[in-house]
Amino acid sequence: MINCDNIIKNGMIIRYIVTIITFIILAIISKNNFIIKYIYLILPILLTLLDEVDSIDKIFTRFNNYISGKKYFSCYHLFYYQYLDKMCDSFSYLLSYLFLCLFFKIDNMLFLFIVYRIIGVILFYITNNSVWLIVFFDFVKEYFIYLFIFSNNYVYIPLFILCKISFEYYWHKIHNNNNYLLETNVKNKRN
Repeated sequence: MINCDNIIKNGMIIRYIVTIITFIILAIISKNNFIIKYIYLILPILLTLLDEVDSIDKIFTRFNNYISGKKYFSCYHLFYYQYLDKMCDSFSYLLSYLFLCLFFKIDNMLFLFIVYRIIGVILFYITNNSVWLIVFFDFVKEYFIYLFIFSNNYVYIPLFILCKISFEYYWHKIHNNNNYLLETNVKNKRN
């Protein structure tokens, strides 16, 4: 039997440590011309890679189960993981904002997108309802890419936001919703 709580907790601890180390290194090299020129492209790539750190062991688990013929069970679709993952994302976003405030010029839109998402994560945790992750969509990485492409021209931002909300709906109401329901049913059977 897999102990998902321990797997998830250990993954999150590693992710927080790697995230902090990554931003320290980024701060040290922040005066590099390449970093200065491509920071809004570097940050979403880094944030995406950091998002995978807590679940790196699923690759090895899946491979080992494939070799042994066992069915793969993932802890990474459970509500407990999803909530902790969203909190760690928020932490990473706040570090990104702090980093940009210290070393680059940044507008207040980024901070608004971060706070907006944190509100959704809190409501998701309180209600166990993923609809809050759609309403309070995660637009931080996309906003960095938007800034890289369009700078401060906000003409196209409503289109980008609409695309992101559509993706969030698919991800949380279609893709992950079955996993949330499965976990809720298992909990109800135990009680």
